[in-house]
Amino acid sequence: MTNDIQIYENVFKICLSIALGMFIGMEREWAQKGAGIRTFALISLCGAVFAFIGYQLIFVGAIFVVILSMFESLWSLLKGRDVHLTTMVAIVLAYCTGVLVGLEFTHFAVILAITVTALLAVKHELHDFVGGMAAHDVKGAVKFGVLAFVIFPILPNEYIDPWQIVNPRIIWLMVVLVSGFGFLNYLIMKKMGSHGIAYTGFFGGLANSTAVVGELVSRVRSHPDLALFTATAVILSNVAMCLRNFVICAIFSWELASIVLFPLLCMALVGLFYSFFSGTGAPEVEVELKSPFNITHALTFGLIFLCMIFISAMAHMHFGGAGFYISELISGTISSASATTSAIVLYQAGKIDQTTAVLGIILANISSVIAKIGLIGAAGNKTLTKYVTIGSVATVIVALVAAIVLLM
Repeated sequence: MTNDIQIYENVFKICLSIALGMFIGMEREWAQKGAGIRTFALISLCGAVFAFIGYQLIFVGAIFVVILSMFESLWSLLKGRDVHLTTMVAIVLAYCTGVLVGLEFTHFAVILAITVTALLAVKHELHDFVGGMAAHDVKGAVKFGVLAFVIFPILPNEYIDPWQIVNPRIIWLMVVLVSGFGFLNYLIMKKMGSHGIAYTGFFGGLANSTAVVGELVSRVRSHPDLALFTATAVILSNVAMCLRNFVICAIFSWELASIVLFPLLCMALVGLFYSFFSGTGAPEVEVELKSPFNITHALTFGLIFLCMIFISAMAHMHFGGAGFYISELISGTISSASATTSAIVLYQAGKIDQTTAVLGIILANISSVIAKIGLIGAAGNKTLTKYVTIGSVATVIVALVAAIVLLM
């Protein structure tokens, strides 16, 4: 019986290696490259078979695959065709996929095959995307890489303060995450263009909802007739804020995310419903886009975030839950993302319980929504203030009801 099971497992590995090779080769066949679906299937199968036989043959097979890919390139040169370096690399990765299957790393093999095929399939989209980037965009990406992959790994992963609330690696990870949200959102907006105020409000809200409201206020001052459309954009920025903060919770603490999902989702749905009826067909609006990423901005966010953690922790330590809630309300007016992440950090450090953290996150989002009413009032447009106030109050009421339901 044991031998039969082993045979079935080996047959499964062989079939899986062939299937993954065919999956990668299918794209190459469709792109009309020299190496197609059969070649990639056989190469992946070779990797699996060599892994079955012994580790030494894996290296022999790797040399064979490299020579084969070089031969394919040489043949292309002799035929007067272009050398396809991408296909050469794909051949090597197809072999690696087969080896992973043979070594029983099947999940990794499937992920690798899907990733390779996806990168091959979006060739034109990637080239267009990179072609549209300016020099400062590339520099911003490099700076983000330094923050995420150079500084982050060398930071200590332990609490370094007497109160056991400051973990440099966790704090820096929050900085990287929020900076990444802003930079990715900037690239998306630049690619899409400003397709109306609604898009500006939503995608801007993913980075910083308060900042995008400030931008919209300046627009409506010069164009009062855009009041209804601007109100839609402001409400949509709140929707994006709720979704972004939920993602932050889900990444760092699914326990908290599973609870705050209900109130944040309710806030987002109310915002979507209201924005749908408050204004449609927003006109094209040109928004000046500046790369949101720079070292100073990232360090400033990190400092603000660190201060919020200390303020929240000290408020909770000296005044209990009430002090923490007040600090979250105040912090939310500045940055709901910072307030949300500070609540997560304190919860993971064991300084506050689950209920306190959840309510703190909800209050931070509520205070951010309320703060926007004040910003909108500065525009001096009664129509805009009216519609934003109605939508914001409805959002806050739903959030409070959802919070009460959670506590029951």
